[in-house]
Amino acid sequence: MDIVELAGTWDIADPADPPRLVGTVKGPIAGPFNAVFCDKLVENIFPE
Repeated sequence: MDIVELAGTWDIADPADPPRLVGTVKGPIAGPFNAVFCDKLVENIFPE
């Protein structure tokens, strides 16, 4: 997996332009991806 860009607005909450990771996946399942960052997952899955 290669992340090639941090897209969207990362500094403030903007529903029209959410923070996203843009990149490509390599291997048997390959292609581009555009993943929206979800702060709820960080709180629930990765507690600090």
